[in-house]
Formats: sequence, C-alpha cells, structure tokens
Amino acid sequence: MQRFSQLKPGMMMGGWGQQYDSTQTWWEWSQPWHDYLARCQFVLRQGPIVADVLRVVPEEPLYRFEHQTIAGYDYDACGPDSFKRIRMIDGKAGLADGPRYDLIQVEHTGTMTLARLKQLGELVSAGANLLGEPPQATPGLEGGAAAEKQLRSLAAEIWGTNGETERHFGKGRVFRGITPVEALARLGVKPDFTGPTNLTWIHRASRDADFYFIASASEQPMEVAGTFRIQGKSAELWNPETGAIRPLDTFPTADGRTRAHIPLGPSGSAFVVFRSESTEARSIAAIHRDGSMVFPIAPKTDTDTSVELTMTSGGGRGALLHLSGDYSIQFADGGKKEFKQVQVTESRSLTGPWTLTFPPDSGVNGMLTLDKLTSWSHHADANVKHFSGTAVYRKTFDLPLVKSRVVLDLGRVEVMANVTVNGQPLGILWKSPYRVDITDALVDGANTIEIAVVNLWVNRLIGDAALPEDAERDKSGRLLKWPDWVLAGQNNPVGRRSFVTFPLWKKDEPLKDSGLLGPVVLHFPVAISLDDAKPAVQPAKQKRRSTTTARNE
Repeated sequence: MQRFSQLKPGMMMGGWGQQYDSTQTWWEWSQPWHDYLARCQFVLRQGPIVADVLRVVPEEPLYRFEHQTIAGYDYDACGPDSFKRIRMIDGKAGLADGPRYDLIQVEHTGTMTLARLKQLGELVSAGANLLGEPPQATPGLEGGAAAEKQLRSLAAEIWGTNGETERHFGKGRVFRGITPVEALARLGVKPDFTGPTNLTWIHRASRDADFYFIASASEQPMEVAGTFRIQGKSAELWNPETGAIRPLDTFPTADGRTRAHIPLGPSGSAFVVFRSESTEARSIAAIHRDGSMVFPIAPKTDTDTSVELTMTSGGGRGALLHLSGDYSIQFADGGKKEFKQVQVTESRSLTGPWTLTFPPDSGVNGMLTLDKLTSWSHHADANVKHFSGTAVYRKTFDLPLVKSRVVLDLGRVEVMANVTVNGQPLGILWKSPYRVDITDALVDGANTIEIAVVNLWVNRLIGDAALPEDAERDKSGRLLKWPDWVLAGQNNPVGRRSFVTFPLWKKDEPLKDSGLLGPVVLHFPVAISLDDAKPAVQPAKQKRRSTTTARNE
C-alpha cells in the first residue's frame, strides 16, 4: 500500500471532484482552514436553531426539496416522519428538545394523507399558525371514498369555504394566498435579521447567549449594517478565522431590535454574539477623518480602509488608523473624542529583486532571481511553468524603528502563503486579504523575509497531459488497471510527475496563475484606544532588538 500512497494526486472522482486528502499540494498548510471550520462547527452546535417557519414538505416520495429564502427569517424543513414528532410546546409548535415555530408552512401536490391533515388540525386548534392551501384528495386508496370525504370535510373546516387569506381556527390562525413574510408580519413576528441580500446567516440560541453567523460570498470587503431581533443585550464580534473576540457597538432601533455594523473581509464571515445585559460602554455612532465619515462605511471596492476597529491589550476598544489626518469619534450619547494631526508613516512597497527557490525534485536548476513578481505559469522554463507545490521567496530590506504597528500585505497570492520574518514563523495565510502583523519579528536595520507559496495541482496535470500516456485507460481517460510500473514500485516511465486515476485537465487548457503576485507592501497603521480619555499610541509589544544582537542569538 505504501507505493500507492506515493502517487499524487492519485484518486480523482471524474466530474464529481477529487479526493480531500493528504495528496493535495496544500494539505500540510490546511490547519488554519480546519481550525476555522472547527470554531464555526463548535459555535453552531450551541443551542437549537432559531427558525420562525417550519416547512412541511409534501408526502410524495419523489419530491425534491429546494431552498426558498424567506427574507429576514429562517426556517426548518421536515418530512413525514419528522412532522409526526411536532407538538404544541409553550404555545408554539415544535420539538421538546428543539426549536419552536411561529408558522407552519405546509406544502403538497394536491394530495395529503388524512393522518397529516388531522395532525395539522389538532395543532392549529391548539394555537399553531398555518400557511398553505387545502388538499383536494388523499394520495392512495387507503380508506376509499370515505377517507376522501372526511379529508374534504376537515379541510373545509380548517380553511373555510370562502377562500379568505386569513381566518381563525380554534386558538390558531390559518393563512393562504400570501407569503410567509406577510403571514409573519400579520402575526407580529419581527424579522430575525435584516441586512444586505448577498449575505447568508443563521441564528442559534442557548440559555446564555444568541449566536448569529454572518457570511459573505463577495470577494470584496464590506461593512455590513445588520439589524437583529435582540433587545437590551451587549454584543461581541467573534472572528472564526483567528478566534479573536472584541466588543461590538450596537444601537437600539425604533421597533425594539438592535442594529450593528459588522466588518467582513473578502469571502468573510463573523459571529455576532449577544450574551449579557447592556453595559455602560458608550457606543460609537460614527468616526470622521478630516470631516468625512470613515465608520460606518458602505461596501468597499478594495481592501484599503482608514479605520480598522480592534481590541486593545487591556480588553477595551481600539482602532488602527491607516491614513494621516484629524479623527473625530462621535458616541451615541452625544459625546465626542478627537485625535488631532495623527501622523501615519507612508506605506512602503517591497520591490525586486526577489530570490525564488523550488524543491530539488522540481526540475528547476538553481535559485531564480526575479526583478518583479509574476506568475510561475508565465515563466519560459517548462519546469517552472508547470510546477505544482511549494516554492520560497526571499528578500532582505532595511527598516528603521517606527512607533507604529507594521503590517505586511502580500497583495495577490495563488493560492496560500507561509510567512517567516527573521527566522520567526508568523503563520499561514489561506485567503484574502493576505496580511499579517510582523511588528514583533522586526529588528532595527536589516530584516529578512521568507514567503513560502503553494499553488494547486492544475498546472502540473496540464503539463503532464502533454507527455505520453503512462497507463492503460478507456476513451474518457478512466484508469482500466494499475500499470505494471506502479505495482513494481518503479518511477514513472514517461517522466510524468503526477498520476491520476481520472484526468480532469487536458494538455491544451490554460494554466492557472500561481505564486506570489503582489504587490507586497508594508503598512504602518497607528494604534489608538477608543476608551481612554487621551489618545494612546501603542508601539510594538516588544522592544526591537538591534540587528547585531539579533544575529548573535
């Protein structure tokens, strides 16, 4: 089995994708991605989902469920067996160990079993609210004509005979011909979350806290204005990528909900957590720079920002100021704080030359020197052009001691980067923006930066597809049997560097951009505290060592 494990990427799933396993080029760097998933999964197991609507899908065995957005609300869906467990609990339909629903939305194809209709009637009579159309017949022959007659009679009793859009039945209400949003509005149920339509969200609630997960599919950063069905509680912003938690300013709305501004990076996500009664902290209403508002802001078209809200080392509210100017912080209680003549050091680009080193088995001879950053796929050397794996960029630059933070911005990376400064690992960057605070790793004077970058398998597979075939395959490329050289534990006889059970890429397909594309820039934001009476410019946490001392350690 050992010889099979060395075949990379190995198993491919044809038109259904590929294996998610250790044969991937980026697998050794996947820990931050898995940490992100673990944090999200842990929080999303806290308490039951908060869903206002229960969608009861048709009893038709071949029914194919489709997602239907209910603006401002969430829903659960259940089939015939799950619906049998629904009971009236605390005045609402729900499960004993699960959520409670304000509205049951029943769906069918014109038919419904008599047992389901009877259960619906019992729930509505006891106080549940129902949205849907009355059934016309039973789906089978069970009960014969008598069952059909009983079904029509009970449907007329629940829905009435005048076709009205709303009526009372027992303690509950029955709606038809309107949307779930309209029905919930008539019931006085406020939207659970409102914000930009390009967001996805989910809400879970435990005994101690409410957890809202907000996610954006946009490749651009944005400042989201969201309104939550929460009242009288303080909020925190939880970053699932890093695990960082900071206070989040909130504002009460006229309809008894809570509004907040949530920063989301490219393809970003965040948890907004309400878990305590409101404190005396003064909410920040707005931040202006030279008279122009910079917080809150509209969706942005690039990754630059004047103000980045953070948390100070003491647990208070802070901000990173990326541009010079006069800043004014306005609080919701009418108070104001000003930071005059903030001086931010101008950003500095790290241009060529860069050195680039590929692994010994890559076929690339020696170290490359790059005057400018460009994709590996544009290089004249075929071994560079078709390389898939990890290569390392290196550069030395001089930097004097500065009284600010220093943030390294790699610009565009295809697809992941691992940064080391002066021998100190600073972590893996797996998504945009590819930024990392390098302040505490710097020395006064010469600094050496190493940026290891890994790309995908695509370019190698395209390059190998141009070489002679290395196995017996059918017309589609599917492997018919393991080749003799694999069974014998030998090297690929035609010089291919990859092996797949099914080829997903052909030799004439365009190559993917790969490597560090930049531009690579050093930013020098000034850190301030928004809670102190006076501006608190924060230098590096650790005093920088001199170049000589650092080299002797």
